[in-house]
Amino acid sequence: QLLDVAREFDARAPARASEFAAHIRTRRIERPGGSGVRVMTIHASKGLEFEAVILLELDAPQGGGGDVILHGPDQPTRIVPSKKHAPFLRMEELLAAQVSADFMEELSVLYVGMTRARSYLDIVLRDGTKTPLALLLRRALQVDAERVVEECDGLSMRECDEAKGRGGLKIDPPDPGMAKGTPAQAEKFCAPSAARAGHTAPSAGHEDRIVSATKILTATNRAAMRRGEMIHAWLRQFSWNDEPLPVRAALVKLTSENSHTLERADIAACAQRLFSEATSAGTELHAALTKPRVTENQNVDLWRERPFAVVRNSETGPEVLSGSFDRVVLFRDRTGKAVRAAITDFKTDRFSSPDERTAIEARYAPQLDAYREALGLLCPELSAREITASLVFVAA
Repeated sequence: QLLDVAREFDARAPARASEFAAHIRTRRIERPGGSGVRVMTIHASKGLEFEAVILLELDAPQGGGGDVILHGPDQPTRIVPSKKHAPFLRMEELLAAQVSADFMEELSVLYVGMTRARSYLDIVLRDGTKTPLALLLRRALQVDAERVVEECDGLSMRECDEAKGRGGLKIDPPDPGMAKGTPAQAEKFCAPSAARAGHTAPSAGHEDRIVSATKILTATNRAAMRRGEMIHAWLRQFSWNDEPLPVRAALVKLTSENSHTLERADIAACAQRLFSEATSAGTELHAALTKPRVTENQNVDLWRERPFAVVRNSETGPEVLSGSFDRVVLFRDRTGKAVRAAITDFKTDRFSSPDERTAIEARYAPQLDAYREALGLLCPELSAREITASLVFVAA
């Protein structure tokens, strides 16, 4: 179906890849045999969109609730005690840091879930729960009393109640064929109708070439894209050159088991080239993975494949800028305040001359500017001149 749409689009006139992407976002195609309702985790919904989304159990306690938490992979593995045992072990600060990190992860997951909806979004919370995420949602959605739509103990979706002038939900009468239960009381929230903020990604800024949509979808291009995705996934496992490297055989095995377009021999050869490049002095990748020297009063914080979503002001109004940093090195003073930052964006583009490389760098310049802007919004203590961004071309 996607190829049919691409051929139809190409028949009109040559266009940019971003224009084709915008076209397929608005082109509706029925999925044969598809169910009208799908139940999935928020993680499984990444990259998908639905006309209506209902988010449940956001107020449920997060985490496994066991006695210990194994922390990783971005930091050395450590054992974090449960709330019950932390005071006895005098590890309250460690537990507090873990709870804070978990909450930030919950916010990222919440953002993914909320942005899956095209027209309707329902958030259902049980009455009286006091988990951090539930408290945050209640406070955000009850600023305006009109945002509270209904209190109910069931779920239903109806068209907006135009008479009330807001997005309302009506409650269906109970189905006599359903067994009666005693569900906990829930609150339904619906934000008042308003213009949606725009949305963009850093990668949207570098596209200026006229391309063929069908060419993008050819097997050769797909293989190149899979190779780039694979290398990015591997690089996430690299911290610094002076620290233990990830186990190459394990990466190859895992990638081979989950890849349907790349042969195991090709994956193994690519991994060998990448590890050689990462450990060979004088290569761009080796320099990017070398831990910078800092003063006694500074320390380094490393982000790898860190997703972000910020709101910025554009010419057309508020706009959500979202994406993922490949690698960010934050330099902090002894109080933990960020004093400067270096963004590294890995690329797998091929070039055969310095002029070709210069042209590629120029094409990606807007993308790097967007990354710098996003990091500036995330770390307002940093000025624009204290944030650098550079490309690292990986030859593997």
